[in-house]
Amino acid sequence: ESIIRNIGGEEITINNKFGNLKLINVSEGTKMEVTSAYNKTSIENVARDIEAHASYGDIRFYDIKGLNLDSKYTNVEIEKIDGKLNSDIEFGNIVVNDLKFDSEIVGKYADVSVELARGLKDYQIEGETKYGEIRTDFGGEITKEDNKKEFNYQNGNGEKMININTAYGDLNIKQK
Repeated sequence: ESIIRNIGGEEITINNKFGNLKLINVSEGTKMEVTSAYNKTSIENVARDIEAHASYGDIRFYDIKGLNLDSKYTNVEIEKIDGKLNSDIEFGNIVVNDLKFDSEIVGKYADVSVELARGLKDYQIEGETKYGEIRTDFGGEITKEDNKKEFNYQNGNGEKMININTAYGDLNIKQK
């Protein structure tokens, strides 16, 4: 396993294949792009937005700013994100804990689990799955039509938008 700590600079690009990687403490800057394949990658304590591409492995994010992610055949775990999340997941699962900001999660052959931050207010959730199930501990109604299920819920003025869409996977949404 390679461990890289205390990374700085305006633009950071990391490409890693076939070796486990751990990135810890990345300072503010304009760009960070990470490509990870055939490995386990852990990215922690990042003070800038991340663009990540992952395939054939596992990737974990902890205490990060924003994230734009596309992954294939990868399990994804995100804990403590302090910015927007946009993700496109195929043939893997995603677990997001402590979600606070606008987010869009799209999955195909992917189970999606989302836990909203404790005390989060003024948000709207739109969830949909085709050929899957929706489980939630919120009020709101789950509608069913053919093989599609939808869930909509609004708290307060609905200022923060959380869209979650998956096909051939289950959707789990809960409050912390």
